[in-house]
Amino acid sequence: MPVVIENLIYQLPGEELSARAREDAIIEAARALNDLDIDLLKLEYPGSPQGCRRLAEILRRPWAVLSAGVPFDQFTDIIQMATDDGGASGFIAGRSVWREVVSLTGPQRQEFLTSVALPRLDRLVAVASQSARPWTEFSRPLS
Repeated sequence: MPVVIENLIYQLPGEELSARAREDAIIEAARALNDLDIDLLKLEYPGSPQGCRRLAEILRRPWAVLSAGVPFDQFTDIIQMATDDGGASGFIAGRSVWREVVSLTGPQRQEFLTSVALPRLDRLVAVASQSARPWTEFSRPLS
């Protein structure tokens, strides 16, 4: 059975996390999780193409970038950077695709899912299909 680990970084109450500190936390958590016997890491976008390259340097396992609820248009760019610069093998999206549906009911909900959410998902798949490559092209697998 495949083992998947998800990593999200949260600020503690009263804590202010700079962009660099957040990136460092994502990288260090990935480094620690990389040593576990898992099949896939689900990681937040570290915040920059440089952060993605840092992930690619340390990871010995495939990873997928999480949407973490960012707006859809922003997530398409994140997928592109995560796959191009960091070797992400794919994406995992939820709220970026369907966030608005929670306030809708009945036919409006169905219409949104059909006319907005499904095309969004198709767009994300197209972006990933163009640039995602096998993780071994970026990372060195464990022996």
